[in-house]
This record gives sequence, structure tokens and C-alpha cells, in this order.
Amino acid sequence: MSLKRKTRTLCARLSHGCGISLWAMALAAILTCPTQAQDEHILGKWDPPPLGYDWDFNAEHTIHLPTGKILVARNGNTASLWDPSDGSFTLVQNTTHNIACSGHTGLADGSILFAGGAGQGTATDQTSIYSSQSSTPNPWREVGPMNFTRWYPTCITLPDGKVLAIGGTDQPGGVPVDEPEIYDPDPTIEAWGSPLGLQPADTLRTYPYHVPPARWRCIVCGPGDTDVGPPSRFGCVDARS
Repeated sequence: MSLKRKTRTLCARLSHGCGISLWAMALAAILTCPTQAQDEHILGKWDPPPLGYDWDFNAEHTIHLPTGKILVARNGNTASLWDPSDGSFTLVQNTTHNIACSGHTGLADGSILFAGGAGQGTATDQTSIYSSQSSTPNPWREVGPMNFTRWYPTCITLPDGKVLAIGGTDQPGGVPVDEPEIYDPDPTIEAWGSPLGLQPADTLRTYPYHVPPARWRCIVCGPGDTDVGPPSRFGCVDARS
């Protein structure tokens, strides 16, 4: 049986309801993807870092900023800026928000929003923003808290610049937070709310995966009954407000 025929057969078996599932689409992409040897110029490749560029710590979050530098969250309140041009680090510690295990996403002005997080038996509803363009000594500022504490949430930037927070648990290893909420970055608002018509997602635990919003509908999936493993829950959130 040809590769294309196998792909169509497997996709048909995995499809259900209104169309092909995310699993079927992912499998089709894997089966039809060229090998590294065939198309390395398309797929790229991994190389060891230049001498002296090895990090001596584990990074929990890494975000590529508009400046070209990398914002690195290590643990707790500790964060640094890594300059890939010379391999140097500059400490930019967040003194008010434990951003370990938080969700984060980029805003329209190039700043980075961090929501929830914490650890060692606790979770937080705090939200803070890092600005790479800040002229003040402290580039962090705290904004309105979420409606729920969330450990390992996912944050998604919407077409209008607002942020959708979904998933996470109320404490490490705790109860899943089913209710999505939206943050409005308007300087006169800077607060979270659940807009009219936003339906709770199916139970999604830690760091749900997502397909970028198309016409305001965001497909999300992730582990259901445990914090690890392949996606077992799927949902669609209409984030129009």
C-alpha cells in the first residue's frame, strides 16, 4: 500500500463527528514529512552551541524578545536576559511575582505577560508584565490578578490583542480550572474577566496545547485526568467578547 493511501486510511479511521481529529492531522503530517537527510535545508538541524554558551542552570521559560535577546525564567522570581551576541546574562528579577510554572504570551507592544504559576504546594492568581523597552530600572510591573489561581495555565494572544487564559490547576497537582478568562491590556483596564458567552472548556489540566485562534475560535487539547501524557481531551473556545 502506498504512503498516501496509508495516510488516507489512518486518517479515516481516526476521524469522527464533524471531521478529521487533531490526532489524524498530526499523524498525516508525520507520515508525509520528508526525512532530515532528504530535506535538511527545509527542516533545519541541531548543532552544539558555540564554546562558552552552555548554561549552568535549567531554564523554565525562554522567550525571544523583539530586541533579539532571550528572557529566561529560571525558578521562583529569578529571571535573566541572555544576549546571544556575546553569551552574557543580565539579571532582571521579578520581585513581586513567582513566575515559575506560569503561563506567558507576547502582547502587541512587544511586552510579555506572565499569569499564574508558583510552586511548592501553592498557586497564584498574580499577573505581571515584562517590558523589554522599559526605561526604568525595574522592567516588571504587576497588573490586575486573574479570577482564579492557576498553576501551569496556557495563555493565548487573541486577534484583538487580548489574552485568553485556559487550563491549569488551582494548586500543584490540584483541581483543574475549567473556566477560561480573558485579559484586556487596554491601559485604562488591565484586568481579567469572563466575557458573556465564553463557555467553560472541557477539563484540561496543565499547559493545554492550542491551535492559534482563527476567527476567534481556539482549539485546545491536553491531558485530562493526569498532568502528563498525550492529549485526551479536546475543546473549542469561542473567545469573542
